[in-house]
Amino acid sequence: MSTKSSSRATSSIPPAAGFATAVEAAEFLRVSKAMLHKLVCAGKVPARRYGRVIRIPWAWLRDQAQAGAN
Repeated sequence: MSTKSSSRATSSIPPAAGFATAVEAAEFLRVSKAMLHKLVCAGKVPARRYGRVIRIPWAWLRDQAQAGAN
């Protein structure tokens, strides 16, 4: 299992990718995957569901990073 370094820098966001996986979004937001799922269920994080799989828009994650930097 490889480990990735977590970075909130917006330059680490793939510009062409539309949606992040739950693991990518959780690492980016610095929360656990379980907490991310709770936030999605509570409606605090926008997500698209494809069956059991969820995807979080990178645009929303980028906005959160910019809002946190201000």
